[in-house]
Amino acid sequence: MILKVCKGKQGIDGMSKHSRILTALLAMAYIADAGPAHAYIDPGMGSLLLQGAVGGLATFMVVMRLYGAKAKRCILGLLGRAPAQADQNTHAPE
Repeated sequence: MILKVCKGKQGIDGMSKHSRILTALLAMAYIADAGPAHAYIDPGMGSLLLQGAVGGLATFMVVMRLYGAKAKRCILGLLGRAPAQADQNTHAPE
């Protein structure tokens, strides 16, 4: 069922969408499993963290702007609901 609704195409590198997701999840698990760094955090680290948070938020907003409608259709398809048509809300002038 999931593969029907969210069927991914292979990209330039030949990896399917599901392979990319699995690779990303494995990479995140590898990074999260890192040992303690015993690092010193100086006062400039706060501005670096703030800059990273603002950049991450901006990136998230751009990605949602570009791919939000596609993700919404996919999720609604998984839930068995038909996405709302834009034609239903517009009326022809009389």
